[in-house]
Amino acid sequence: MRLEKTNNLSIKYPSIIFVILSVSFFQCDKFSGTKWLYYNQTSCSDKWGVYSNFDDLKQKVEDYIQAKKNIKVYDVEVLSNGPQQNCLACTCTTGNIIKLKVMNSDVVELKTEGFYE
Repeated sequence: MRLEKTNNLSIKYPSIIFVILSVSFFQCDKFSGTKWLYYNQTSCSDKWGVYSNFDDLKQKVEDYIQAKKNIKVYDVEVLSNGPQQNCLACTCTTGNIIKLKVMNSDVVELKTEGFYE
């Protein structure tokens, strides 16, 4: 009596591909509900304090938003093409724009901090 070999690989490959695609879909879905917000940096009245360089600024903004608002920040960028005011008051803008990626559900709360869409 002779037993025939079954090809188990033909069943495993579609299953593996399905799992990989499912994981990829859910990873992408995490960022589909996010939005970029912007903030015009001031000379010295920003709530997160002073900074030494842009990396330090990004970290301070993220830490402030997380600690004070309990909001997850997915990305922070600093752009240097914003409105710059030639004045000495703390509320004068520097020309830097802080750009945050957050969940859509957090937009209203961050607008109370001076961020805009």
